[in-house]
Amino acid sequence: MDNLNIEAYVLNFTSLILMNVNSMPECKEKISPSLLDISENDLLIFTTEFLFYELHVCDRWLFCWYGAKTRKKIMDMIVTKIALVLNNNREHILDERLKSLDIGNLKTYLNITGNLPDFETIIEAYNQRGDEYSKFEFTNKKDESFNGFLPWEFAKKLASLINKEDDAFLEMGICSYAMGIYEMIVKFKDELDKRFNLNQELK
Repeated sequence: MDNLNIEAYVLNFTSLILMNVNSMPECKEKISPSLLDISENDLLIFTTEFLFYELHVCDRWLFCWYGAKTRKKIMDMIVTKIALVLNNNREHILDERLKSLDIGNLKTYLNITGNLPDFETIIEAYNQRGDEYSKFEFTNKKDESFNGFLPWEFAKKLASLINKEDDAFLEMGICSYAMGIYEMIVKFKDELDKRFNLNQELK
């Protein structure tokens, strides 16, 4: 993939991920009715965690499609652009919750120690979640349980973070929504391939 096409991928996937995260407050009822009464702080946690989850899913798909080298190049650029938006360009973020994201609180919440600049904190958070989520299976066989399957483990983690770990319907709702992100990214990639005539191998 040449640099121009990589930049097109980066810009489009960055926009897609930020748009999805921006719509999270409006999607909460679709995920589960029990999210309607969560606090602003819990909604911020919910939104933030979905941001890093979507980045990780994008990362895993890019590896499947293009291999490690191209995946790293694209993801480094996507994460850098998102970190810049969150850190320096808050006026371009539509969701008021992300606009008001306190990087200091984020450091505490993610247990990031040291004197990392705010920009690097966001990248470190992405790397932390990547290390955590990479332990889980990216695909799941229909005849097996969901244990160890990334969307299910993410759902359990997220329900626990907002103190609703006993809500099985919420966990299933989060898992279903998280699985839908898989398909959404695949469809978006196919549309980009057609738009930019990217039918060749990109490794």
